[in-house]
Amino acid sequence: MLDWGLIRTLSGSVDWVEAVALTPETALVAGGSRDFAVYLWRLRDAIHLHTLIGHSEGVSAIAFSPDSRFLAIGSTDETVILWAIEP
Repeated sequence: MLDWGLIRTLSGSVDWVEAVALTPETALVAGGSRDFAVYLWRLRDAIHLHTLIGHSEGVSAIAFSPDSRFLAIGSTDETVILWAIEP
């Protein structure tokens, strides 16, 4: 039987979250919002680290690269933006 437990609640000035990605290598959580932004939190203490702005419409997809150095963000504005993530 699985034992489920709440680890963290991540919040801030975030609109409706449409997409989420987690990378264990750097312990970051990314949340993409319909307010055109992606929010980055540090998982261990739920601290909001950074907000990435670049799209003209809502974020609909997020993925970290396997080495956690890049974050690809897709939007309903029909573009994908690739960000370099600093550890």
